[in-house]
Amino acid sequence: MKRPYGREIALLMAPLLVILGVALFLQFRKTRAAFIHSGTPIHAAFFGLEGEIVSMGFPTPPRGMRGPTETVFARFNVNTGEKIAEVHQKDVVYSVTLSPNGRWLASTFFGSNRHYFLSLCEVKNGFYQRAPIDIGRDPARRLVWKPDSRGLYLLRKNGVAFVGLEDFMVQPQNGWKGVFGKELPLDATFSPDGKWVAFSSARRTFRKSDMARRGSLHNLAHYGDKIKVCSWPDLKVVATLPGDGFGPPTFTLDGQSLLATVCFEDGTTVVSAHIARLDLRTFKVRFVKVEAGANSLLWLPYARFSPDGRVMVAGSQRVESFYSVASGRVAGQTRELTTTPSHYWRTEGDFSRDGRHYLSPTPTGIEIHDLTRMLPQNAP
Repeated sequence: MKRPYGREIALLMAPLLVILGVALFLQFRKTRAAFIHSGTPIHAAFFGLEGEIVSMGFPTPPRGMRGPTETVFARFNVNTGEKIAEVHQKDVVYSVTLSPNGRWLASTFFGSNRHYFLSLCEVKNGFYQRAPIDIGRDPARRLVWKPDSRGLYLLRKNGVAFVGLEDFMVQPQNGWKGVFGKELPLDATFSPDGKWVAFSSARRTFRKSDMARRGSLHNLAHYGDKIKVCSWPDLKVVATLPGDGFGPPTFTLDGQSLLATVCFEDGTTVVSAHIARLDLRTFKVRFVKVEAGANSLLWLPYARFSPDGRVMVAGSQRVESFYSVASGRVAGQTRELTTTPSHYWRTEGDFSRDGRHYLSPTPTGIEIHDLTRMLPQNAP
């Protein structure tokens, strides 16, 4: 009679299964992003100074309300996740951005007399708000800080203005109108050393023969030659390159390159995308094709780049993807939001100043992604 060995085999396999389970758990812990629970849906998050995270969020509106009625600003310890401070503001703010020195949080809000106002909050002083300044009925599409944090530019539909932190007055900037002729810049980015500024403009449409369609003509929209690099402050154009500008384009910390995405659309569908890298020493452009599916291509015009020029991030309200700038391949993703609350949208994530980490806002808190684990320094 044959003796069954099932029990003995199970006993021998048990320790191996335990070891395998522990190894898988440790690997999961290694790759899982750290998470800070906020108690408020987070719409924008920034790396502040001295190991802090600065966030902006809107509480879930009461039943029957069409949208949020107030804004919550908060500070967190990046290492412990502890909430350091929280302030509620009785306005819904737009175009939130943190100054390069981490001291000021700028935003706009819609106030009395159907006018928009610029708000400046001092982060370390309990988000103390300076007296808001009336900027008129034309909203600011973007707020762009100077590299020295002494003031910021308001990019509006009908003009550009500068507001300095010393006099806190709105000063029109007529020189910006000449960069694109009659068009105003859609966005602007300063190099870290303040020597260059990159302007991006709106899309244009052209017609091109498509051999795959047997020579038929169809509309392709792209953003070709719509990024211009100028010396600062004389605004002399030194280079022109393709790019989308919604990202917007990014100067690397070493001041040697400018990165942007170049996307082509067939109607309303993005059919291909490339990463454009402008060498500021030779003014030559190199392209890397992005390997992405149809759903991911849709969001690439809004991609952003890490300060060290190694990682690109782009994604929808549900999930963000990280790409290697060198290869154009996906290196990782954020956790996918299977459901998103009503009135929630992701406004702004942020790279750390050394490019090693990325903040991804969510309806329940902030994910902190370690990009060095996702894409090691020697990875393509």
